[in-house]
Amino acid sequence: MILITPAITPLAVRIGTRGAIAVGFGLATVGFAALTLVKPTWSYAVFVLPLIGIAAGLGLANGPASSASTDSVAADQVGQASGISNMARYVGGSLAVAAAATVFSAVTEHQRAAGLAAADALATGLARAALLLTIMSAAGVTLALLAGRHRPAKPGIVHLSAAAASATHTIPTAPPPPR
Repeated sequence: MILITPAITPLAVRIGTRGAIAVGFGLATVGFAALTLVKPTWSYAVFVLPLIGIAAGLGLANGPASSASTDSVAADQVGQASGISNMARYVGGSLAVAAAATVFSAVTEHQRAAGLAAADALATGLARAALLLTIMSAAGVTLALLAGRHRPAKPGIVHLSAAAASATHTIPTAPPPPR
């Protein structure tokens, strides 16, 4: 995630916020989908590319998603939108981790109870948890594409003149001269 950070803003400027979010969740979806194919014979090296795809994708989607949440509200609501966006990201992440862990544990225990070897049970549990995360990431792509329907209103002459006036008329900050 850290390595992709410098590329996020230029990419989001080039393809747009909605595109960056969709591409990010798309990469994560592909990474999670690859993990649904896990076998007990996989070496650690086989996990590297899917995990890089997941990390890069989620890193790419994160910043533009936060930006989109604050860009879609009035200036006096940016703080509230930012707080809600952060809360939703933390709660959503926590719930996704809990759901994936629950699926992993339940499937692994069921497979072990059915007599599968530990390696087979673990691989099946991971594959099912990855399937859940694949579905969640694909939903992120869908939401990003649907979120693109919002278009901010074009500023009118009143907005433009207020912006010009705010840049040219300032309140003096130096104390008044003594009398």
